[in-house]
Formats: sequence, C-alpha cells, structure tokens
Amino acid sequence: MPLRRFLLALAAMVLLGSSAAAAQAPESIDGELVVVPVVEPGSISLDGDLGDWATLPAVITNTGPQPSDDLAARGELRWQIAATDEALYVAATITDDLIVAGQNGSQYWREDSVEVYANFGDLAATEYGDRVGQITVSPIDRGNTDPEAITITGLGSETFNVLGLVFDTADGWGFEIAVALDDLVDIASTPEFGFQIQANGTSGVERDMKISWSTADTEDQSFTNPSVFGRGVFVVESADNAVVTDESPAPTPTSTASEQQQAAEDVDAEVSVDVEAERPDTEPEAGRTLLIAAVISAASILIGGLWFERRRKKSEAEMAAARSAASDDNKREPDDDEFDAMITSILDE
Repeated sequence: MPLRRFLLALAAMVLLGSSAAAAQAPESIDGELVVVPVVEPGSISLDGDLGDWATLPAVITNTGPQPSDDLAARGELRWQIAATDEALYVAATITDDLIVAGQNGSQYWREDSVEVYANFGDLAATEYGDRVGQITVSPIDRGNTDPEAITITGLGSETFNVLGLVFDTADGWGFEIAVALDDLVDIASTPEFGFQIQANGTSGVERDMKISWSTADTEDQSFTNPSVFGRGVFVVESADNAVVTDESPAPTPTSTASEQQQAAEDVDAEVSVDVEAERPDTEPEAGRTLLIAAVISAASILIGGLWFERRRKKSEAEMAAARSAASDDNKREPDDDEFDAMITSILDE
C-alpha cells in the first residue's frame, strides 16, 4: 500500500474510533424500544403519588387490537418505567369513566386491567419459560395501602416478586409497581430485556377494549408468545435520552396523605437498592478533548509522512538525473563523496 493511502487509512481509523466512543445512549422508539433510566435509590416510592416520576419520560399508548372510540372517556394509557440495580419500576394511569373490577373472578383480562410483560431470559423464545411472565394489575385493589397485598395474576406471574399500590385518579385509575430483579437479571451485564404493556377495558360485562404498546404483536399474542414483546434497555444516564415523552403532569391520586406516608415507609423497608454512581459532568468535555487530540495526532502523522515521501522522490529523481548526465558524456559516475555532498545539499533545502 502506498504511504499516502496507508496514512489516510490510519487517520480515518482514529477518527472513526473516536466518534464511536463518543456515541450517545440509545433513544426510545415507540412500540419497539423503551429506554429504562437507572435512577438513584430512594428516588421512587410506592406511595400512590406520581410526583417522583415528574422528571422521567412518559409514553402514551392508545392503539391496539380494540382501541377506544372515546379516549377522553376511556382507553388512553399513560405509562412510565425506571429501574435501580435491584428493582424494575412501572407506573401507569388510564382514562376510565366506568371502572369494572371483580366481576369475572380472577379473569381480570376480561374487564378493566393493565398487563405488564417482562422477559429476562431468551428474547427469541416463542413460549413462556424461565424468567418470563405476565403481571396483570386490577383496579380491584384501589384503596389498599399495603404494597405487599397487591393482587397479581397472569401467566408466569409467580416468577416475579411484585410490590405495588393501585389508586383512583380524577379521570380513571392507576398504579405503581416494583418488580424485584434479584435472580432475574444483572442490568450491568444484560442491559436489554423483553418488555410489553397492554390494557383491557369494558363498558359492561365483557371486554370491549384492548390496547397494546409493542408493534411486533400484530395478532394479540403477547399472552402466549414472548417473542412479540418490544425491548427495554437499561441506561445509567439522564432520562432525557427517551424521545417518546409526554409533558402533561401526572394524574393526582385520591389516596390520603397518611396512607401514602405509611405505604412509603413499608416499601422503603422492603425494597432497598444501590445504584451505579452518576457519571461526572466533565465526561463529555474529556471525550471532546481526547477526540481533538486524536485528530491532531493523525494529522501530524499524515503531514509528516507526506513530506518525507516527497523529499525521497525528489532525491531519487536528482540522483537519477546525475547518473544519466554522466553516462551521456561518457564520463565516470559520481563517486561516493559526490553523492554524499548531493544528499547533504538536498537535506539542507
């Protein structure tokens, strides 16, 4: 490879490597991928008050197999997700002008309910197995202030240790849950997992509304086939990486302050976690400095190499001309001293 091409390739590799190192965290893609910010321990309390979710991104879901024909009345799901090293948190509220709960026994999917799906095992699995499950939350638990007493059903729900509270809102109902990650996943070594969320609704006896987040689930198969889940990615950075956000304030629950305080104390005692320290604010500046240094270094190598190549070619050309002149005149070729003098003269230039 000619020297010039080699040096250009070297500079390109340095620049590309530096650019890759400076790449940003992934962004949320509605229906496909949701960024799960890893937050500080204690920043989220399961108390029925969504004020501690105010700075985290929210996703609005209102489409699916049986969408609502009146979102103001029912069928618009607003949900948020976050994590610590030891727990996955999900908060959601849904518009619902007629809450129907407890009319179908434990078959909560036939009435008002929200289903949270997680797969911490084989993401390509087409049936439920190890570390895969469905968590169905029902408004039947509204008013309960014991996070440990939340009613959880769904296929594989026994896989998960879930705490949570369910509450009324001004235009429907909502919940907060924490799923213990203990033996399910190490978010540092396995940042990606399967995730899906759906909501059911009824205006009478049978289900007549169902909405779904994952666009991969085109035939309403999440309850049997985990391969149609979307993806969640744990990110130990600002939640600003998510692009699917909702700036409207979180609905205000109607539970009392004393109930909220008691629930917070219970959950704080049950769910205690450490989180990776935040990266220093100087990291982006340090990255830019390293990138600039790499560019300067590559440019110096390139310029120096091109200069030496040019000098070498000029020297060879002049020496060839000298030999040609001596041969044409039928004279001897320059001796060693003359060649040394000639090279010294070229270098002095």
